[in-house]
Amino acid sequence: MWMPGKMASIAEGCVYETGLELTQTQRHGQLSCLLYCNHGFRVPYVCRLTVGDLKESWKMSPRIRIVAPSSGVLKMETSDKNGYQLMEVAYHIDFDGCINLTTGWKEFVAESGFEDGDVVMVMFSREDDSLTFKIYVL
Repeated sequence: MWMPGKMASIAEGCVYETGLELTQTQRHGQLSCLLYCNHGFRVPYVCRLTVGDLKESWKMSPRIRIVAPSSGVLKMETSDKNGYQLMEVAYHIDFDGCINLTTGWKEFVAESGFEDGDVVMVMFSREDDSLTFKIYVL
């Protein structure tokens, strides 16, 4: 198993879920994603999805900070598992500074085929007034 502290310099800015271990295959997948599309994206967030994350809403780690209005709609994008998916999902930032994905998240999960235990990397980008989260399954 690979621990986040030993990653190549290209990914040192990643924010990892506490205690997360990646297999060598997951690490290679992460590096491929970073090398392919890192333009315009901010620090990626790597975590393991749980049953709770896949329900009506997903409260992300308080370690993730984005400059955005306190609520709105963002674009969720993925091209893993069930092919390309692009949907709009409502979000709000709570009093702890955590990003909460709400209306549309459950539908995005269903369409994308995410499952309990999937290790994902979320990349955040902002273009003008548009916020996009791109999710890769590692």
